[in-house]
Amino acid sequence: NFLNSLLLSAGAIIVGILSALLSEWLNNVGKVERSASLGIVFTTFFAAGLLLLRMVADHVDLDPACVLYGSLELVVLDTIGTTDIPWAVVVNGLMLLLNILLLMVFFKELRISTFDPELATSIGINARLINYCLMTVTAASLVAAFKSVGSILVVAMFITPPVIGLLLSDRLVMVLIISVISGAISAASGHAMAITLPPVIFSRLGYTGVSSASTAGMIAVSSGIILVFTILFSPSYGIIARYLSQHFLRLKITAEDLMGFLYRTEEAQKKTGVILTQKEFVGKISVGWLKFQSSVRWLEKELLFKKSDDGWSLTEKGRTQAKDLVRSHRLWESYMARHFLLPEDHLHPTAEAVEHYIDSSIRGELVKELDQPKEDPHGREIPSE
Repeated sequence: NFLNSLLLSAGAIIVGILSALLSEWLNNVGKVERSASLGIVFTTFFAAGLLLLRMVADHVDLDPACVLYGSLELVVLDTIGTTDIPWAVVVNGLMLLLNILLLMVFFKELRISTFDPELATSIGINARLINYCLMTVTAASLVAAFKSVGSILVVAMFITPPVIGLLLSDRLVMVLIISVISGAISAASGHAMAITLPPVIFSRLGYTGVSSASTAGMIAVSSGIILVFTILFSPSYGIIARYLSQHFLRLKITAEDLMGFLYRTEEAQKKTGVILTQKEFVGKISVGWLKFQSSVRWLEKELLFKKSDDGWSLTEKGRTQAKDLVRSHRLWESYMARHFLLPEDHLHPTAEAVEHYIDSSIRGELVKELDQPKEDPHGREIPSE
């Protein structure tokens, strides 16, 4: 058994290194994008493997279920000699220790070679050799796991935990820690689900003979469930977080547009405390009723708008922020007028979009660049900071 594992690992290592060499050759000589070259090599090797199975192992008894799901529940029966130690524990344990050792010793070299091979080469680290070693260890780890858990779980656990880590953190160390934790949770919860869920579900459907499911398959399902939840609820990259972020950004931009319009109205009438109704706002600003109501409520909550029986007016806090917004708008118009050959009627739309992202530091840089301008290209006064 150990000899079989050793031969399989050796074959996988050779193919892994060959895959790296061929993909790099396609990338350099054929000018094929890196991910595309990997796809070409992997699909070619997959097709070659199928041909070899048909030509050489056509009469070999291969259990599809074993290939797909492995024999995780039965690994305890395949022990070393007369001991009670399973071969899978020894083989996979040694691979785990090897991976941990290499990660601890060569963490810096692995990180810089993976993310910036050109920089690694420039400081004397052989990025190509590191890549080949990484492919070798990956191939050996894959084969060691494949014999115990099958192809589905190998693919699931090689991909899903790292993706979960990347969705939850941008720091490499945290990504590695989260990946290990999510993998462990998937394994524990998947095994529990394989024992408890099938009797509960299938007994209700009338299949009382179903008492359990494949542990490997349920671990893959568990990791998939965790991934789906992460995709939905990740604080930085989750679908819901991104939707809420975009929603609040749109709400903030609309609110600032309302403040800017009210400030300009005060400026035109040369008095403060001007009150505008919803009809007057909506007549000048393209905004729907629901978005207007949400923006006004937010402005009132932030003490930027003051509501009266006749409409809304700016508070002192709101007037200050609106003044900064109009200053950003007119400084950006002045900047574009100086550096770009644009007609005057093209300046306002661009400045209207950019004004929401200009803070005091950028305004300071614009003032230096424009030599303390007092008026914008349209002759309107630029408010002081």
